[in-house]
Amino acid sequence: MFDWTQLNTAATTTPTSDESWQCAIPLLDHVLIEVKGPDAEKFLQGQCTCDFKSITNGKFSLGAHCNVKGRMVSSFTAAKLGPEHFGLRTHKSNAEKALATLKKYAVFSKVTLEISSSLAPVAVFNTQVNEVPFFDATAEVGFSTALEQGARLTHTKSMQELWLAHENIQQLLEQLPVAAPHYWTAYNIAQGVAEVTADSTEQFIPQEINLQLLGGVSFNKGCYTGQEIVARMHYKATLKKHMYRAQLAPSTSAPASGTALINEEGKNAGQVVQSVTTDAGAQILALTLDTAAHSQNVHCEANPQQKLQWLALPYAIPLTEN
Repeated sequence: MFDWTQLNTAATTTPTSDESWQCAIPLLDHVLIEVKGPDAEKFLQGQCTCDFKSITNGKFSLGAHCNVKGRMVSSFTAAKLGPEHFGLRTHKSNAEKALATLKKYAVFSKVTLEISSSLAPVAVFNTQVNEVPFFDATAEVGFSTALEQGARLTHTKSMQELWLAHENIQQLLEQLPVAAPHYWTAYNIAQGVAEVTADSTEQFIPQEINLQLLGGVSFNKGCYTGQEIVARMHYKATLKKHMYRAQLAPSTSAPASGTALINEEGKNAGQVVQSVTTDAGAQILALTLDTAAHSQNVHCEANPQQKLQWLALPYAIPLTEN
């Protein structure tokens, strides 16, 4: 596993809420799983929800690895690192389980899998190409570029995720203000992107965290572990709940993943998927019934005073997907 201890990752800036801030965020809560070998693409294509053929052609993608019941063991962002070589950026708390589960299916494939000790992820926001190495303001959004050591993933025109070696991360952090990792969590919650952690592994099917709305599920590529359940939910079931974005009042601590949500009738209305404490209040992604979303009387089970204030997602939730 990558050793951050020799790098100065102490925060030197506090990003503002308008996301115009310029900074680097070392993703200390994440690791890269490297998958190498002649069968790397074929193996991942047969195990994960996303389309690795498109990743081979230069795109990067959200994705998940499910158990046979269609519940996500792990989630990740996948990109190509080189010929027959892919990286999966996943949450550190769940990385060992993610790796072990993938390895279980790799016995008959010509691949090696390991948690990278040489590469780690850093997010860079709103910088200028002439100021910072590895950032490319001309890069196409949605695509990744393999670097000599690592990769560049262009999420937006103003934000890129860099998978870099130790010495290159040091160079980057010396040239930019550094923000704490929880701002990355807050950014992703604002984008409506949740991830599987040790607290939520094997709890959700991909549709319950809107992964199909974010390009992380391919319904055309063929079989993979758990595909039958995931496809059935897409083609034969009417989804009655989705993941929505909300916040609690300022000075309120973030509720734990799995915290139950209660509606005005005292009935269970869903649960917290992911949350983070910020100055503006706890930011939350919650799996809830579509009929309960945007109700002003949904609260966390442990504290009826913690009523959720619903916020907009940057993508639409279809009330009927079939």
